[in-house]
Amino acid sequence: MKSKLIMALMCVGIFTASVSAYGASDYAMYESAMSVNRCDDDSKQAEALLREAISEVEVPMYAGDGIVITAIYIKGDYLTYRAECDETIIDIDLLNSLKSTLKDSLISELRSQSDLSMTFLVRLCIMANKGLCYIYVGDTTGDTCTVYIHCSELSKLL
Repeated sequence: MKSKLIMALMCVGIFTASVSAYGASDYAMYESAMSVNRCDDDSKQAEALLREAISEVEVPMYAGDGIVITAIYIKGDYLTYRAECDETIIDIDLLNSLKSTLKDSLISELRSQSDLSMTFLVRLCIMANKGLCYIYVGDTTGDTCTVYIHCSELSKLL
C-alpha cells in the first residue's frame, strides 16, 4: 500500500513544475494582485490578472514522473489544470481510490510553499473567487481522476 500511495503522491509534482512558470517575479503584476480587495467588484479584476498570469504559461509542461500538464484554464469556479498521465507509471484507478489522500497532499503542498509564485497563485484564486481543479487523464485509457480544492479551502491557507 505504501508504494501505491507514493505513486499517487507523485502527482503533487504538478505544483512545483507549473507555479514557477506563472511569472510571479513580475513585481508589478504581483503588487496588483496584492492590492485587490476580496469584494465582488474586484473579483473581476483579480480574474483578469489570473487569466493574464496563466496565459504566459507554456504547455505542454513536464510536471514529474509520468505527468505532463497539457492545459491550464479557468472553467466555472476553478482554475483547472489538465494533466496527461503515463499509465505505465501512474494508475488512474489508484488515484481515484486515493482521491481524498491526493487532495490532502495537494493542500499540504500548497500550505508548505513559501515560494512567492505559489502565494501569488493562491491569492489570485481567492480574490477571483476561484478554487483549483486538477484533472489527471490516462494517456491510453482516457480515464480521469478529478480533484477539486474549493476557494474556501484555499482561503484557509493564507
